[in-house]
Amino acid sequence: MKLPGKVLVVGADGAIGAALASALPRASVLGTSRRPDSGWLPLDLGMPINTAILPDAQTVFLCAGINGFSACDADPALAARVNVESTLAVGVHYLRRGAHVVFLSSTAVFGARADAPDEVTPVSPDTSYGAFKCASEVALHAAARSTPGPCTIVRLTKVLSSQTPLLQKWRSEATVDAFTDSMVCPVSLPFVIQGLLQIAQRRAAGCFHLAGAQTLSYAALAQALVQQGQLANAVVRETGQGSRESSGVQAQCVSLTMPQTSQKLGIRAQTLEDCLQDL
Repeated sequence: MKLPGKVLVVGADGAIGAALASALPRASVLGTSRRPDSGWLPLDLGMPINTAILPDAQTVFLCAGINGFSACDADPALAARVNVESTLAVGVHYLRRGAHVVFLSSTAVFGARADAPDEVTPVSPDTSYGAFKCASEVALHAAARSTPGPCTIVRLTKVLSSQTPLLQKWRSEATVDAFTDSMVCPVSLPFVIQGLLQIAQRRAAGCFHLAGAQTLSYAALAQALVQQGQLANAVVRETGQGSRESSGVQAQCVSLTMPQTSQKLGIRAQTLEDCLQDL
């Protein structure tokens, strides 16, 4: 799919960023990475951002960040700098120049209390990771009200691909240990990329969800992969103690509903069958 003008993917060597860059014409894509040998423009969100060196772009995908609860808890100061301060510096820079800024967010903004929230459900983060995502959402929306560029928040449920480490691990094992008390609402990477490109093509501002249609345990997911022949002759051994409750932290919201996204963009929640076929 072709988008007008240059497209900047911040975090072009991550799973989603790399797939986005690959889905666009190479001549129109600019990417950033904190890794000096990546072949992309160097940009370390852990350092002060010099916006003067940022290239011109008409569409900007903010894909980079410190992901996950443990990583944010381990160094909250660094996570705040990367996930909030530097992300906002880049995003607001482009909004002021009329670019369409697309920020990837998470179910973590809803914490443990929400049950299948939709796009207008009030956020209620109760982890550092969720609070950082929420802070960036709020600040980007606020900035967009006084800048010429549109801003889009896209919240995702669990994104899976053939390269997801857990799936690679399962495929290497004759016996797959999978949790019955840890839940997942999977979507495939191709589904997410197609949705993001559709949002960017329409320059659709606001908040949208890209979610799976079914929430199930990791054990049930493994069984479904076995039934589809994707785990060869593996045997699934169901185990407990997979939820964050076992470590003293409440299990987080994992599922989303997407009525506004479906109504405005025609994108429906991805069925489990379609998700598994993409893996």
